[in-house]
Amino acid sequence: MSDSLLHLFVSNLKAFGIKKGLGSAPALAKATKGGVGKSTVGRYFANDGNPSLDHIEALATAVGVAPWELLRPPGMDDRRLSVEQALSLVIATIAQLPQPARKALSEDLGLLAVAPGDAETRARVLQAMGVQDASGGGNLLGKEAA
Repeated sequence: MSDSLLHLFVSNLKAFGIKKGLGSAPALAKATKGGVGKSTVGRYFANDGNPSLDHIEALATAVGVAPWELLRPPGMDDRRLSVEQALSLVIATIAQLPQPARKALSEDLGLLAVAPGDAETRARVLQAMGVQDASGGGNLLGKEAA
């Protein structure tokens, strides 16, 4: 985890912890019910360490938030993403998947329709998934929407 991401994680963890009355490392560690040790939380609070996904999840649960909220930059209003922002996040995530996972995802998305007139969105999603668009139709896989 980069220093700036670790700092963001710790800053959010402390802020959410304080709101829940868990502002100290021992209190927060205890709230994870054994998921994260007191010394480990103390290291995180000192901006040291590399939290595992398991630790991020346990700490998020302890402070009552979703794990991603511990990594959310300040000022980002998660309820107000534009369609373009959400699509960009989905495309970026899809592009990071290995090819077999993108192929499986493309098969699983058979029911997900894209508006027929939105060829640019369709092309961007298909390109991110590494799928050729041979359909010219109105959904991701070229199948008629049910």
